[in-house]
Amino acid sequence: MPALNKLTALKVKALPPGKFNDGGGLWLHKRTDGGGQWFLRVQIHGRRREMGLGSLSEVSLKEARDSAERWRAVVREGKDPIKERQRLLREAAKVNHTLASVAEEAYEARKAELKNDGKAGRWFSPLALHVLPRLGKVPIEEIDQQDIKNTLAPIWHSKGETANKAMSRLGIVMNYAAAMGLEVDLQATAKARALLGKSRQKRKHIPAMPWQEVPAFYAIPATFRRDEFYRHRKVLEFTLPYALDDICRKRTCSASHNKNSKTVGLVGMGMKVCRYLSDNFRDEAGVYPIARSRTS
Repeated sequence: MPALNKLTALKVKALPPGKFNDGGGLWLHKRTDGGGQWFLRVQIHGRRREMGLGSLSEVSLKEARDSAERWRAVVREGKDPIKERQRLLREAAKVNHTLASVAEEAYEARKAELKNDGKAGRWFSPLALHVLPRLGKVPIEEIDQQDIKNTLAPIWHSKGETANKAMSRLGIVMNYAAAMGLEVDLQATAKARALLGKSRQKRKHIPAMPWQEVPAFYAIPATFRRDEFYRHRKVLEFTLPYALDDICRKRTCSASHNKNSKTVGLVGMGMKVCRYLSDNFRDEAGVYPIARSRTS
């Protein structure tokens, strides 16, 4: 068997850049900047594998040797040490139950309730953008109201609606964790709200038409036949009902323009609709009630 423990702590400090063998497959790759990386070189299933064991600044020579021996034992059992380490990390992640992992599971469980199975990502985005970057790697059982408060405080007053959505989604994730049997504080979000206080952001209403005028407005398109001559008329042409007769005489589809069309008129244009158009859309140029075509 090849000799072990060829290096010493003093030698490691004095080594120039390069790769140096300590024995038993343990190597040190020393860099020009003085730093380095420990790695283990083994043969498994007929191929060579190199497994990182940590940086020289964080792992001592003794720790590197202990780690190397541990993974050599795995090789003696006929297992790939790299795959075995990955398996152990996956199991550890499941045991730790970080906020990110539980949030993903909660999201998957709710997808059936969301529009298009949540493909747009709007449900999860408040968490992904404002919570998980700071708390995603924290075990969910360790998260308390102070963590939540400190995470959402930067947007609590400037982006109140988004912050409230993030808080609501976080509460759903906490409830999901409790259903998994984890020991979480189900009052953490309520406590965080109390600490943050009421949001100072003022809601701005989207400009809207008075509801009393909505029926008349929606009746306007129904007064036109689906012909471009009448969909692109100016408001001034509809100020009085008697103007309709003049329009019908002037705005006709001649045989030369459209062989399949006959004279086209308006359907049901009453006094109320004319008055609505005149009162609400009139200007000096005569605004169009429905958009003109791009080629006009």
